[in-house]
This record gives sequence, C-alpha cells and structure tokens, in this order.
Amino acid sequence: MQTLAPRTLALLAALLLPSALPANAIPIPPGLNRCPTLAACFALLDKTVPAEDDGSMANEKTLARDLRRFGEPAKQELLRRAAGNHPGWRNLAGAILMEWHSWSPADVPALRAALQKQHGGWVAHPLAEIGTPEAIAFLVEDLAQCEDIENQTGWALTQLGARPIPYLFALLANDRSARLAASVLSEIGAAAVPFLPKWAETATDPGQPTSTRIAALRGIAALGPTAEPDCSVLHPLLNDHDPNLRGQAKETLRAVRDPAVLPELAQSCRPMAPLYESLAIDALACLRDIASYGKNAAQAGPLLLPFLASQNGAERADGIAVLGASGYEPAIPKIQGALNDPDWRVVYSAIRALGWLGASGALPELDRLATSHWLPEIREKAAHAALAIRSEKSHVDPPPGTKFIAPPFGREDGDEPLDVDRWVLHPAKNCPANRWQWQGDQFPMPNPTRFMQESENQPSSLRLSGGELTGVNKGEWGGEFSWHPDAGQPVTILKDTFIAMRPDGDGAIVLFGLDHGLDYGYALSVTRDGAGSWKTQEIARLLGEPDGLATIRPGLFAARSAGRVVVFSSAQGIQGLATCDSR
Repeated sequence: MQTLAPRTLALLAALLLPSALPANAIPIPPGLNRCPTLAACFALLDKTVPAEDDGSMANEKTLARDLRRFGEPAKQELLRRAAGNHPGWRNLAGAILMEWHSWSPADVPALRAALQKQHGGWVAHPLAEIGTPEAIAFLVEDLAQCEDIENQTGWALTQLGARPIPYLFALLANDRSARLAASVLSEIGAAAVPFLPKWAETATDPGQPTSTRIAALRGIAALGPTAEPDCSVLHPLLNDHDPNLRGQAKETLRAVRDPAVLPELAQSCRPMAPLYESLAIDALACLRDIASYGKNAAQAGPLLLPFLASQNGAERADGIAVLGASGYEPAIPKIQGALNDPDWRVVYSAIRALGWLGASGALPELDRLATSHWLPEIREKAAHAALAIRSEKSHVDPPPGTKFIAPPFGREDGDEPLDVDRWVLHPAKNCPANRWQWQGDQFPMPNPTRFMQESENQPSSLRLSGGELTGVNKGEWGGEFSWHPDAGQPVTILKDTFIAMRPDGDGAIVLFGLDHGLDYGYALSVTRDGAGSWKTQEIARLLGEPDGLATIRPGLFAARSAGRVVVFSSAQGIQGLATCDSR
C-alpha cells in the first residue's frame, strides 16, 4: 500500500493549525476586552463555550490577548480548565493556551495533565515550545495514545528536529506505537540521519534483545532511501535464524530501496491485467516500487521485459517507463518497436524512455513521429527527445527513483513517470458550435452534458439481426455490454462502463470509459464470427472518458474525449483529430 507523500502529510498537519476560521468558531463575547476582573471575563466566556468538544479553535489569538492582561492567574485558570471535566472548555482552553507563549518548565506537569484529557490536543504546542526533555517525553507519551500523527502532538514532535528521536526509539519496539513513531521520524527526515550508524550497529548486535534490534531496523526504515548507503551491513540479517528479525530486515531494506531485496521483488512483478483494464493496479504498484530503486532497478530489467508484450496497454506503457528510467539499455530494441503501438500511451512512454536511454538508433523513428503522429503531444515529445539525443548531453535526464515512491497528487507537472493519461495533454481549445470537420466532411457532435446524462440514465439498445446489443452505464459502479438474442439467454460481452454505440455493418462500434480519477476511454469494434459468437477488438484508445460519438460516414466514426474529437475507422483504427468547424 502506498504511504502518504511527505508533502501531503505536512499539508494535513498544516490544516490542523489555526490558519483558517472554522464555521463553528466560538464567538468573542462583547466586552471581553473590558471586563474588570478575571472572574468576570470567564463568566462571559462560560456563556459561549459549547458543552461538547466541537473542535472550535478560531479567535484563540484574540481570546489569549484579552485574557493575558491578567497574567499568571489567567494562565493557571486556563490550565485548570484544559484538564477539567468540561469537554467544551478543555478544547477552548487548550486553543487559547496554544497562543499564550509565556511558558516555563514549571508548567510541564499541568500541560501534561491537560494533554492526558485531550490526546493530540492543542496544548502539545506549549510543550513543544518549552522543549525540555521532560516536555518531549510527555509528548511522545501522548503520541502513543493517538491513532495517527495527524494531530497536534504529531505535528509538534515533527517541529522539534532531532530532539525527540531518543524518546521515539522506545515506541519503535511496540507493534502499534512503532507505526506512529516511524511516521514522526519520516517527517523529521534529515535531522535523524546522524542516528543511522548507531541504529545499524544495534540492529546487527546479537547481544541486544530482539525487540531492540527490531526497533533499530524500524527506525532505519522510517528514513526511506536516505538511509540506503548505510544499510549494506544489514544484508546478513536476511538469513538470520529469527523469523521476526529476518522479516523486519527485509521490510527495512525494501523501505530504504536497498538492491539486495530487488531480485525477490522483481520475481513477483508480472503482467496480469485483463485486456481492457484501464488501470493495471497490481502492475502499477510493483513497477512503481521497482522504479523507486533508481538506477539499481536496471538489475530487474530482464524480469521486466515481459511487460512489453502484455496484452494491456497500461502495463506496456508502465513497463517501458521503468526500463527506461532505470537505464536498462538491452531493452532499447523492444522499446523502439513500441513506437508503432496503436495505443498512444505506449508510444508516449516509449518516446520518453528512449530519450532517457539516449537511444541514438531510434532517431529516424522519432523524427517520423515528430512530423506524422496524429496526436500533437506525441509529435512534441518525439521532437524533444530527438533534440536531446542529438545534443552534447545526448539524452534526457530520467526521473530520480524518489519520483516513483509516491504519486504526486494532481500531477501538476503533467509528466508523471507511470500511469500516462490525459494529464500529459495540453488543454483543448473550445469549439462552441460543436461542429467539426474531417477531410471535407462536416459533422456535429452531441452536447457533452446531455450526452452523458442520457448515457447514465437509461440503457442503450441496438437492433441487429437475431437480437439486440444492449449497454448499461452505472457510472463509477461500472456497467455492462451484452447481447440479447431473440431466442436464448443473454450473453455478456464485456463488463465496463458503457458510454455509447453506433451500428457498423452487422456489428457495432462501442465506447467505454470513466472519469472519477481514472479518466480513460476506448472504442471497440464488436463483430460476430461465423458461429455467431461475439468478438471485440480495440480500435481506438481515446484521451479520456468519451462524452460524444458520431458516425461521419459508413465505417468512419468520431469520439470526443478530453475536449478533442478523435476520428477512427473500424478497419484501420485512429485516423487523426477532427478540427473545429467555426463557420
């Protein structure tokens, strides 16, 4: 399972901080800044504090400012209420104390008492401000009571640099708390690197208790690839007589991307996705894992070559990307052959891989694609790769292994190494009239919104000799395309999200696809053989979920996806992109 990217975890932590004003903010009572006594101020607040802890924390800066004029008595009263039995006051008092900023080590016991009443609460911030060994120990103590580190205690510990690390080590020996400690260590990052030699020494010391050695291995694993140069001494543990130690050593070496465990990982990475599967998730996961080993992943190259012959286009594209990024040069001839693949995703991936490999022998083919491919982004990518190969540098820099560890959320750069889809495309130009032309033929496309509503709300049927083809669109829940003969039982031809179909001789052209974060689409030619059995053949891999289908003339069709209209033939596949008819 993929873990959260560090920047995502940081964002989640930041969202917990008082940077935004929640809708249920506790209001500031009128006159709070003028009440003559501390008791009078708290009496005003008593009228606004909710009975329950509703997470309200806004206005805490103003509330702290208005109460701070009463000095130490105000702080002590807030500490008392933060550790009291009133849930609403515990939350509010903690939020105000987070903005108090006048602390001493003498306050640590009271803050601990408050944190024990509200694990992961706001008073973790004052403890981090104090930062004494006792304060840090209490923060780590509280972390062990939390479900995860997406709370104030977790965030506070990540802000303390290396200081919490000796205290976190004890948590690494326990299966439950180890996950929490490792998450904090991962966020601390580089500040923990000086501990690596000691942890490696502990992990390999047979005189240490097994639990301590496992804790050291978990600490190393938490730092990921940063720790890889220090881990060769751990290799003998892969053959240790203790299965727990052996298992944790393997897990640690995988976490740091040590090549010693790469052969076993690669052995289990095989193409297995069905023909029309849009997201080959099993292959994507293991290929991403292998690619995260950087140039060391080339050791797995021979075992990854079967991906280039996969029946599934996503697997072919992803396998090519990993072979190219790892620098596995023996794959160049097969990758060059993929430049003729009918699936544009495979061609795009092959161009990038050949650029990363500096494959000068592919230049004639890259030049051809740069001028003749139907997709502009393919032409652009091919020209870029050819230019780089001819340059003094002679290649395109491949992405580092760390690029593959966790997928970038949103893929803002549009060049995610794996899972090529519409994100690599430029925004499409709008065609307001929805009229298009192709080699002298003008044709309309349906309104995309209406087209999709009709597709999702009612089954679609096409009458042919002997029965009906029927498609059902269930949106994100999938769909089904089937044959309903006039006599006999229905036959399911394909289970996928059906979009639309048009007659094509004694068969049909059928669109499938879905957005919902996947955003895939393809067109099938569905025909009957001599025995009356239905056969399917992909004739167009589209740019995303299709939202329009039209017949230009017999045997020639157009499907709109990602704002562009792809023209394809039932006999020859994709012909090109239609242009907007602006007349």
